[in-house]
Amino acid sequence: MRSPPISNNEPVEAPEYRFSTIATTISASASQAAHAAAATVNAVTGSTRTGQARNRTGYTVIETDSFFDSNIQDNGRVTGNETDAFRNTDNSLEYRTENSQSVVSNTQGVVAAQNHLEAPSGTVLSSSINIVNTILGAGMLAMPSAIAAVGLGFGVFLIALSSIASSLGLYLLSRVAAQVGRKSSFFACAKITYPDAAVWIDFAIAVKCFGVSISYLVICGDLLPQVSQGLSNNSLPSDHYLLSKFFWTTASIFLIAPFAFLRQLNSLRYTSAFALTAVVYLLFVVIWFYISPPKTSMPFPPPTFDEIEWIKISSKLFTALPVFVFAFTCHQNIFSVYNELIDNSPRKIESVIKGSILTSVGVYQTIGIIGYLTFGNKVTSNIIAMYPNGILVTYGQLAIALLVLLSYPLQCHPARASLDKVFGPKKGNGHTMTTIAAVTGPNQNITSQPTQSSPLKMSGCRFTIITLCLLVGSYIVAVSVTSLSTVLAFVGATGSTTIGHILPGIFYYRMRRNANPPDAPLERLEIAALCLASFGGCIMVSSLTTQLLQGVSATGGH
Repeated sequence: MRSPPISNNEPVEAPEYRFSTIATTISASASQAAHAAAATVNAVTGSTRTGQARNRTGYTVIETDSFFDSNIQDNGRVTGNETDAFRNTDNSLEYRTENSQSVVSNTQGVVAAQNHLEAPSGTVLSSSINIVNTILGAGMLAMPSAIAAVGLGFGVFLIALSSIASSLGLYLLSRVAAQVGRKSSFFACAKITYPDAAVWIDFAIAVKCFGVSISYLVICGDLLPQVSQGLSNNSLPSDHYLLSKFFWTTASIFLIAPFAFLRQLNSLRYTSAFALTAVVYLLFVVIWFYISPPKTSMPFPPPTFDEIEWIKISSKLFTALPVFVFAFTCHQNIFSVYNELIDNSPRKIESVIKGSILTSVGVYQTIGIIGYLTFGNKVTSNIIAMYPNGILVTYGQLAIALLVLLSYPLQCHPARASLDKVFGPKKGNGHTMTTIAAVTGPNQNITSQPTQSSPLKMSGCRFTIITLCLLVGSYIVAVSVTSLSTVLAFVGATGSTTIGHILPGIFYYRMRRNANPPDAPLERLEIAALCLASFGGCIMVSSLTTQLLQGVSATGGH
């Protein structure tokens, strides 16, 4: 039966249970809807939340309930105005609940799409290819010269020692990354070990990678004019634009820019695989000229057995050590590999490390030994420039230019990630904080906690700005300088030893110390970590001291 209309001014008899039941029903329904919304978002984000929040609508219902109860207890009557206010509250609550469900539904769609785009897609093979391409680069060209500086036998030993130290550093970083999760980085690892130094560590990594990317552009600017002249049979005039370093440096940055904008390291697996063909070609050139050297056009005869020096201890040792260390530096990309591997279990990570390091050792030993046996102590820091002009060497120079050019994004990727941690926005402790509100009873609170290992993601705008700054900055420096040898020597002695030896050692040691009781004895891997960090520190100090002394000597002491 239809109830008669209620006048706005006429009092109406109302039993106490009527309004109390209505208010309780609305509060319970709204609470269930909001709790369902919170559960849905928590299922999507995979997290629980910290902090406390009260729902304004919940208070409205509670206050309305208390208001009606007090009026009923006072006189058992309410006015029509009060009833209309109650009905308006009911409608408002219904609208807010439906709106919250709509927001949750939209959030589900956005998160699902984002997770699909950023889902791990790396394999052991693709990750190994990227790490090998990061390792192999300009170090191949300088390896024969480094061996000549320390002797053949000692050089072979230092290559093996550097590979073992690099493998240990990679393994230690992967163990620390396992504590952070799939959003691991040097910054995240520093946050759980040395939080006060996190920003400075990432800044040092960015500077190191930025310096290496500049060297790649400089190499392209130096080699490609020679390639142009070789392909033209030396017919180009000296003022031709194809012989201009500026032209080729500019062309190189435009060619590589699209690859620098790729978000995932795994997306570079095809360019890395193509770049490794340059390594194969360089190996072919080095072996060919050793087996079948031209009788008249080789600049120097090969050394005799008596002329081969097996161990040399001199001041050159400390300038050659950074070359061996720099040759195996790839640690800035191990976190991207860990984050992007579909199966990033310790066994798979170890497979990537072993495969990458063993492949690189084989290449370095082959080029270093054969290059030294071809030219002896007269070998220079660029082995490809030692061979006589010809189509074989020209294609070798082109292959090296392509190798370093396609390696540029592998330096840009970690540099961008580190700069994002340094200059990017930070919220709380660097984790996303999302609060899901729910309608509760009078004395209930809502908790929300940050997602484990979910730092704020780089926005599209920030990603583009940082990438453009790296591209433009490296280009300006590359076209402005004539030689980066001194700068790169310092970068190698500082940056490579820091991220390859010192940081992996101290990160792992601090992580284990934090996990173990203070009086617990050192584990074997902790001792190895401390030895690795000490080894890197010794190389840094000795190499920098030698370079400073040589710089002072070269300027006549002024």
